[in-house]
Amino acid sequence: MDGLNREELNELKEFLTERMVDNMSTKELVEYVANDLFNYYDKLGEHEFMEEAREYWCDEEQLQEIISDIKSYTKCEFKQPLKTFTAETD
Repeated sequence: MDGLNREELNELKEFLTERMVDNMSTKELVEYVANDLFNYYDKLGEHEFMEEAREYWCDEEQLQEIISDIKSYTKCEFKQPLKTFTAETD
């Protein structure tokens, strides 16, 4: 019964993925994507990550402002999250 060839196994993976996504709430999807992106960025080297950040913001001045804000934040004794991921519930 489990003797699937590569094509069949890939189809089963796609089907399971589709079903899992269909059954996730918007909040769960946002959390999943945020975690996945963080893990992707975390695996990059510093140079590669900074290139990704530059490509995303496209504005070196804005990126430098963000970096400055982050440096200030990390020195602050009383920290609150810089960004909280929120999503409307389904």
